[in-house]
Formats: sequence, structure tokens, C-alpha cells
Amino acid sequence: MPFDLFPKQVEFLWWLQECVENGDEWLVEKCRDAGASYLTVAFCVHRWLLQGDVR
Repeated sequence: MPFDLFPKQVEFLWWLQECVENGDEWLVEKCRDAGASYLTVAFCVHRWLLQGDVR
């Protein structure tokens, strides 16, 4: 089953990447079933496995 993202989820991942690159702190106010928790965990695991610089 493909993991197709909604446009807001793609926007969230780009924002998260920008925050990490700039060293900014971030806070996410989210609703249920938006996928923010899964996306954040997947983002961190991806960085840990492929880039090795998760803080």
C-alpha cells in the first residue's frame, strides 16, 4: 500500500526539515488523524538511519 501524503503533510515535513536545519525549536498543535505523530517519528527515524545527526 503506497504511503501518499496530503499536501498539508508535505508542507509539515518541509517545515520540520527547515526547523532542524536552522536549529529552531518547534511546537506542533495538531488535531487527531492528521498524521503529525507518525510523520514526526518517520522523519526522525529517516534522519537517524540515513543522515546520523538526529538531535
